[in-house]
Amino acid sequence: MDFTHNFKRRRHGHDYHGTGIYHITLTKNPHIPDFSIIKGDARIAPGNKGCAYAEETETGKIIGKSMHNFWKQFPEIKIYQYIIMPDHLHFLLHVKERLSDHLGRYIGRFTSYITNQCGCNMPVFEEGYNDRYLHKGRDLNTVFDYIRQNPHRLAIRQNYPQYFQHCRDIVIAGTHFQAYGNLLLLRNPWRQQIIIHRADSDELRATKLETWLENASLKGVAISPFISPFEKAARCEIEKAGGRIILLQNKPLTDRWKPASHDFELCTQWRLLILVPKDLPTPTLTREVCLNLNSLAEKLSKF
Repeated sequence: MDFTHNFKRRRHGHDYHGTGIYHITLTKNPHIPDFSIIKGDARIAPGNKGCAYAEETETGKIIGKSMHNFWKQFPEIKIYQYIIMPDHLHFLLHVKERLSDHLGRYIGRFTSYITNQCGCNMPVFEEGYNDRYLHKGRDLNTVFDYIRQNPHRLAIRQNYPQYFQHCRDIVIAGTHFQAYGNLLLLRNPWRQQIIIHRADSDELRATKLETWLENASLKGVAISPFISPFEKAARCEIEKAGGRIILLQNKPLTDRWKPASHDFELCTQWRLLILVPKDLPTPTLTREVCLNLNSLAEKLSKF
């Protein structure tokens, strides 16, 4: 299966002059000092006194000030929320009126403005950006929480790697699971089921793959038991695109169980969570088990 990846490609056929809400991510130029430092206690839940937070460096403070000053020029655009992380910037942008130019042009001016404000002899951000269009009916509170809790997730990863180890019993959406890997993937608001039906045409399969790869390049999560050959091939492409995986499997996580070397490597990159439902009718991969796993994948993509 051949596919040309561009992790910062735009949505095919999307009207970037039109109204809508976007989650934008800009990545720091690796030669620029960090934008912030993570402080606080990762053990304290987000929103409570003493919890993890991002303390902005001098560069980060300039970015924060620029967020307020730059976008005032464009009353047709409103910034709902932003977070300045050590190596990237997230912000939620609302285009309230039709734009006279492509949205990317505005973001390009914004990044150039920050570079000028910082007095740098090189761009502050890497070239390009990631955008995620929020469709009508999307719960904005989930996205607000995701942006706001970035420091907490990073602090957990940095200070408590044991958080990502084997859980013998965890309840998720009313189902008991064994788990191994990055449990924080369950908090990602862009979870997407990966499933191919026998009746799917080649054209439909290609369309599904394009959608899954777009989600992967935007740091979304793919959920599936990845049973069919096409689903297995899709998983490979999703991983190449930088995607995160929630893998549902039927084999119990025994005391001596260890993930395969490839899966273990994904776990060390915080990109994999393995879940085994504890009430599977049999450890053999029967049709009933496959249907059960796919049903759970759908449920986990929506809860």
